[in-house]
Amino acid sequence: MSVLQNGKYRITNVSTSLRLDDKGDHNESPPVTIYAGNANEGPHQIWEITSVGDGVYKLRNEATRMVLDGNGNGAIYTHTLQEGNKHQQWRIVQHGDLYCLTSQETELRLESSGGHNVKGAKPIDAEKQKWVIVKV
Repeated sequence: MSVLQNGKYRITNVSTSLRLDDKGDHNESPPVTIYAGNANEGPHQIWEITSVGDGVYKLRNEATRMVLDGNGNGAIYTHTLQEGNKHQQWRIVQHGDLYCLTSQETELRLESSGGHNVKGAKPIDAEKQKWVIVKV
């Protein structure tokens, strides 16, 4: 069951009103730390979301072409696509008009809890783990 259609999106945190942003450039070696940035129209804040089946997606950054990835310690970053790597697969669950993104491998949820930091955290019912996802 797909929650979102394949396409390009901007992803904004409900708590901070900041967007998921990949500050890396094409010359930076992966992994590249992800942060929450002030809203702009640049390609670093556009994510190509593609279903891999059953409500699970990969998210590829428009600017860097790297995919959203994370580890069991809560670090969130982008990395070169590795087909089948569950650290790079995200379950997206809709809650009304909002969404939660949970790593398939670590079960940690994408969170922005202040400042510009983004991390993976134990799932809780909080705005810092909810995101507005809008098609570009």
